[in-house]
Amino acid sequence: MKNLASALSDPIWWLTVVVAGLVINVLANFLFRRLDRQLSNLSETRRIQAARRQVARGERVALLRTQDRVLLLSLFEDLRYRSRAAIFFIFALAMMILGAQTFLPVWVRAVLFLWAAVTFTIGQLAAREAARILFEVIDSGLPIPAGPEPRVGSPPEISETPRPSG
Repeated sequence: MKNLASALSDPIWWLTVVVAGLVINVLANFLFRRLDRQLSNLSETRRIQAARRQVARGERVALLRTQDRVLLLSLFEDLRYRSRAAIFFIFALAMMILGAQTFLPVWVRAVLFLWAAVTFTIGQLAAREAARILFEVIDSGLPIPAGPEPRVGSPPEISETPRPSG
């Protein structure tokens, strides 16, 4: 405590504190300006990339409007991504259930939970891609082909034809 009191009463210590404070202030101002410039450049880059993605999306939507084959291929691609997402989600659920079993060693359970998380993330990415494709099809303004109209009333009668005995 005696050393602290003698250090605080020394004018050199106070001069060092003031100089260090000024140096920190100048460096902080310099770093803040540099960081602000870098962030503005990053923001500009992201804005340009977003504009490019929007133009590419507009071109895909225009292509969907003009070509029926591209529309059907896009719907098949959407279906493919949806089925992949469902498979990955089911697989992740199976890994979670298997990882919850207590008879497995801890490291195996940890690997299963990690694998389930990765699988779930891949399924989520597939579902996002399917949604992107479907929204492009919807934005094209074309009607989405539907299945046959549902029948109202009783189901059709099925007649059994005798099989030839042979």
